This record gives sequence, C-alpha cells and structure tokens, in this order.
Amino acid sequence: MVKKHIHILLALITVLCVALTGCEVIGQDSQLIYLDTITAQDIPAENTKRHLLIDYTGVNCVNCPRAAETAHELQTIYPNLIVVAMHPASNPFTKAAAKYDYTCPEADTYYKFMGGLPTTPFPTGNLDFTATDNNYLTDNSTWATAVHAVQKDTALVRMSVITQWQDKKLQVQYTLRLMEEQERAVDILLWIIENNIIGAQNMPDGTLNMNYTHQHMLRTSLNGEWGDAVTLHPGEDTPHKALYSLSDKWVLNNCQLVVVVLDHNNHQLLNAHEITLPNK
Repeated sequence: MVKKHIHILLALITVLCVALTGCEVIGQDSQLIYLDTITAQDIPAENTKRHLLIDYTGVNCVNCPRAAETAHELQTIYPNLIVVAMHPASNPFTKAAAKYDYTCPEADTYYKFMGGLPTTPFPTGNLDFTATDNNYLTDNSTWATAVHAVQKDTALVRMSVITQWQDKKLQVQYTLRLMEEQERAVDILLWIIENNIIGAQNMPDGTLNMNYTHQHMLRTSLNGEWGDAVTLHPGEDTPHKALYSLSDKWVLNNCQLVVVVLDHNNHQLLNAHEITLPNK
C-alpha cells in the first residue's frame, strides 16, 4: 500500500512539473503506449472492475497534450484504467487543422449527454459516465483523485471477450455474467479506438505540431451510439457473437476494441474491457 501511494505521488509530481514548465513538445517516445498482442482475455477476478476515463480533446486545444500526459501517467499506475480520447464536433477546439479531422458522431453524443457545450473549456473529461454534484465534466487536475477513489469498487458484471477476423470482418464474441441477485437492464457498446496516429496538434508553446502522436482515439461505436440493450439475469451467462465491418482508413494493427457495459437507466458504467485486435 505504501508503495502504491509513493507511485501515485510521483505521478502527481510529474503532472505538476509538466504543467509548471509548460513543456513545448511531448516527445513521441513518452507518448507511446506499447500494446500486447493478446486477443482473448478474461477479467482476472469476479470483483475486478475496470474504469473508463474519457478525455475530451481537440486539435486546437493547446493544453490538451498535458491532459493526455495525465491520462498516460494514470494508466501506468492503474492497470484497470481504460482511456478513450474523444473529439466532439460541437466544440470549436476540435475544428480540423488542415486535413486532420478526428471528430466522430458518437463522441458528440456522449459529450452532449454529459452537458458539454460549444463554450466548455478544454481539456475536460469524465470517469465512468458518472456525475459529481450534477457535473459530468471535470478538469484534468481532478482525474488522479477521482481514479484513486474508485479503486475499491467491485464489478457488477463480469465478462470475457474474444475477437477474430472472418470474411474480412471483425467477429466479436463476448459473454457477460451478472454478479448481483436482481436482473439488470444494460447497454453494451463496442468502441473501436486507434493509437499512434501521427497528425496535427496545437501545443502549449503556441506552435502547431504536425507530427504529434494521438492515442486512444475513438473512431466509432460498432453497434450504434448507445449499443445493444440487453437484460442480464443473476448467475446466467449472456453470450453475443456478431460480425462488424471496419474502415480501411484506420491502421487496424493499432486499433483496440473497448467493450463498455452501462446501466440502461442512468448510463453509469458497470464494467469495461479493452482488447487489442488480432493481426489481420
């Protein structure tokens, strides 16, 4: 426990130092998140919950690279944290620089659901589709405290996920098991995120970096903005298997599938899972 607290303190110091020094360019090596090649994984224990940090970001947001670094530091401390970067079109910070348009309709839907406006300052984010004092969106300076506070949460839904290519389409097979005694209606979202995207980004020093490395970028939700509505029953496995087409504009070897399970009534996160796509 002491060791974990030391790591948290070091991460917070790192983030603070970055903010104070106004680093001009985040080095490409420091941004890289090396992904494993496993294509089938189980949540390791029944009570393990994975958390979802949404980083609302944009090409024209000069402070967003610092928020991305904060999210990266938190992932190194908390292996159960999944980060997804979203570019909602309704905020002018996401307006494309040259050909680099990273917006997608789903990002805007979630952003507006969380109260995001064209005037909302960036960077901003959300943890687990939850609100604090009726506010969904929080500054990145609060993320470390929020992520640390939920580490003792237990998962109400356990899942396993397998992906494979079939007929040039991605086959997604997952099984959910409800870990409580009453049935629950859920929404299951299948997100594709892409890493290591080299493109434009306005930087804290006022320059436009055309070789910035974007990570965790939401590309689409394979099964619609709010996914598939399913009712889970206590102690029963709920399987699903389907084929999905992916865009040839994405580098599929840099893509991951994020399975998000939300409560159907309030959209709060029940659990999530992240898996690297198999080599095509």
